Amino acid sequence: MTQVIQPPRLRLVGALASAAAEKGYAATTIADIVRHARVSKRTFYEHFADKEACLLAGYEHISGRLMDVLREVSVPSDRPWQEQVRHVTAAYLGALEELPAVNRSLLIEVQAAGAEAYRLRAGTQQRFASLLCELVAASGRSLSPVLALAIVGGINELTLHAAEARPFTELLDPVTDLVVAVVSISPPA
Repeated sequence: MTQVIQPPRLRLVGALASAAAEKGYAATTIADIVRHARVSKRTFYEHFADKEACLLAGYEHISGRLMDVLREVSVPSDRPWQEQVRHVTAAYLGALEELPAVNRSLLIEVQAAGAEAYRLRAGTQQRFASLLCELVAASGRSLSPVLALAIVGGINELTLHAAEARPFTELLDPVTDLVVAVVSISPPA
């Protein structure tokens, strides 16, 4: 069997996720990260200024992958908009479900990682909200940016609660219901 060699930066992010899954982000040290990655501290500092920079890189990587899934999902335009919402929601939750458990820890840990992490998370949620507005508009409906952000925040909260307790795919009905309910009160495009 051939072992896939990951670039050091990606290995370090994965190592942080593993260490944080074991002992929490706050208790994780650079020594823990380099031990998991099997690299030197020097290698760590060649790629990241500190532990937070590594966490933020991991969060950006995972968020980018999830955003790509949403952009690439093939939405059946001949179906009612409610079914289109369900289709996109299923793709998103399926992508979350496919994340290794250690990467899920990054989604949780970034919530309390400081001001820079908050800004990154807020920007990421805004991008998801903008994409949600685009997807809703493509279905012939409209959604204000504020309501889109509220939906994204609600979905984020639901996924955080489910991250360790149950499969993300079990959220398909409640997330679809949330989006459909809010979009239903918005005027058609």
